[in-house]
Amino acid sequence: MSWKQTLALGMLSTLLLMSLLLAGTGAREATAVAPLQDWIFQGRVYKGAVGDEIYPAAGVTVELYGAYNPYPDEGEVIASTTTDSEGWYGLTLPSASDVYEMYHIRETDPAGHTSVGATTVDGTIRDSNWIQYDLPLAGQTLTGNKFWDSTPAEVPLGDIPTASHREAAQLLEQARDNETAPGWGAAWLGSPVRALYRPDVTEIAYYEFPVMVGTEQSGFVIISTGEHDFPIAHWNFTGDSPTQLLERKAHEEGKSAVKFYKLDALDYAAEDATGALVATSGSLPLKVTGMDPDWLDQPEEMSEASWTPAETPDDSSPPTDGEWTESGPVSSTLQLGAWGSWDELKADYASTYAVFLENLTRDAAEDWQTLAWAAEFGEVLFPGETYQLALLCQEPSITLNGAGAEYVETELLEPAGRSPVYEITALTILAGEEFPLDVEVDCPESPHETLKFTIVQPFTLYLPLILRNNDGTSMLAGQGSPESPAVGIQGSWAWYWAWNGTNDQRDYWQIAAHTSPNTTSCPSGCGATAWAMLFGWADYQAENSAWSYWQARTGLYLQDGGYGTNVRAPTTMDAGVTKMTWELRNRIGTWCIAGSAPTFPWRMKRAANYFSGRTGTRLVTHYSSVGITWSSLRVHARDSILYRKTPAIIGTGWLKHYPLAYGYQWWSKRVKRCIPFYCWHTTVYNRMFWVNQGWGNGYGNGWIPASTWFAGEIYP
Repeated sequence: MSWKQTLALGMLSTLLLMSLLLAGTGAREATAVAPLQDWIFQGRVYKGAVGDEIYPAAGVTVELYGAYNPYPDEGEVIASTTTDSEGWYGLTLPSASDVYEMYHIRETDPAGHTSVGATTVDGTIRDSNWIQYDLPLAGQTLTGNKFWDSTPAEVPLGDIPTASHREAAQLLEQARDNETAPGWGAAWLGSPVRALYRPDVTEIAYYEFPVMVGTEQSGFVIISTGEHDFPIAHWNFTGDSPTQLLERKAHEEGKSAVKFYKLDALDYAAEDATGALVATSGSLPLKVTGMDPDWLDQPEEMSEASWTPAETPDDSSPPTDGEWTESGPVSSTLQLGAWGSWDELKADYASTYAVFLENLTRDAAEDWQTLAWAAEFGEVLFPGETYQLALLCQEPSITLNGAGAEYVETELLEPAGRSPVYEITALTILAGEEFPLDVEVDCPESPHETLKFTIVQPFTLYLPLILRNNDGTSMLAGQGSPESPAVGIQGSWAWYWAWNGTNDQRDYWQIAAHTSPNTTSCPSGCGATAWAMLFGWADYQAENSAWSYWQARTGLYLQDGGYGTNVRAPTTMDAGVTKMTWELRNRIGTWCIAGSAPTFPWRMKRAANYFSGRTGTRLVTHYSSVGITWSSLRVHARDSILYRKTPAIIGTGWLKHYPLAYGYQWWSKRVKRCIPFYCWHTTVYNRMFWVNQGWGNGYGNGWIPASTWFAGEIYP
């Protein structure tokens, strides 16, 4: 016998002996031979229905087990990990591990979550938390193992009330391809939609729709479910949604957000499965005492403070003196205080903010009345006008009824990758004629819709209307008037931006607590950041060779934020901007309470003290000393953007926040109204500001209803 034969016989004897020993245990039927390589099982965990990949689930525990016996025996733990901020996980089977017959990937539902499904490429789904792989692993795809969990916050798009779904879809269709929503040309509403609550509203108060372009998220739309707020409460054409920002903040603290709240125009909060507060978009609204409901029915009593410096042609020799003029109440008796807890805020929210909430309801009433008139009597179309009707499913059934059906041309547009659109064009009819049109829409597994229109040829003689700019010069309507197209127009939609839109905005943020030079336990405050962004923007424009309006005011920002040589204001925060922000914070009297840094509106004027020895810029503030929103305040901020291409600071929330408004838009809706024995047509407007919140990196920015209790402006 050769040595090779002897070696082979010995190896065979050894293998037979091992097999007998293993068989004798009655437990294992495989040899414990080490794998030749590491294997990595990978995948992701999402929130929502199976297939929805908009909301990754972070911090979810996923484990790898090895087993010799069939399901449901999970076997022994080999590896354990948690998903990252993108929902990704990886589980390594080391080369030194035993070889098992089966390998199981097990996902553990976080508190407050329910598992709804899983998908895999080459594994076998045992249940919604369990994916199994059998030997041999070679040649199998070990990636793409996905799990889905859901909370009450995630609602499939198909389960959203039709009225809310239509409002979001119609906004997207109207904004498509215009400058209010750059990049939305191929956008579509994603799923799941997220529910948001408000402490004084028993049921769901808002729905947050993700907007998708291709496979990437591109903004969001938040729709109110009732008359407690504007129908369209907040939207943006780019970036993450408020709930995603809250979810990320909670994850960074090792917590899980399962329920979301919208507390005012731009304040959001999230709690975990136990009801504990786990994240806020900024700081919580402060407790406000001393409000009087009678203020809502009294005439406007606007306050104004204006700083006019000594006249100088430019900032080469900046003035150190000037003149203050003030009118209206210079302060109020309102008191701001801290909440004892999140539970206390929720319990007392309705009573504490009753005046503000009623103010908001009244501001939103016209928009809701318009929707009611449109639903009952119909939207009005003049001959030649085309209406783009968003459809809520891919295969709708559409029927036209009424005399108006003979006087329209229609076309079903089915662009790839998004929902279809029904295009309705009104044809020519005789002056004074009017025909009703009902568009009946049926979608599979969705409620029937009847959308009403009226085709009208009015008796109208159009004459030039002379309007006045805020500098006293005249203009013709349609050539730059506040509610007529000036910068952009698409149908009944007009939009206006500060110079160069959002491209030149200064991306500044608050100085964190205990971060030099801030020695307090609160951030530096939104008031100082808003002024810093506005001053920085104007200083940047001072060296804009294409636009002369701000060229004389080069001293709004000087080297290192002090009194040095002239430099152009930075785009983002640096040491100089930090120094400027902290100086402004101290000048406007921002104070610290319970992690918040409020500034009363009557103190915001003191930002003008920063100008001394730097610039001949003029500063004006208009405000309600009690935080009531007035249309006249909206007009001041609007006119700064429309006529001077210059951003303006506005006030949002319950005396809470000062964002910087860069854009203003309005869109009109012409509707039919009827009372017994008489009908007529009326045009109503929806108005919004695009704001930079001053949080940095574009966080929280977007379009919000144009209601404000403050307007802060600067003039060269």
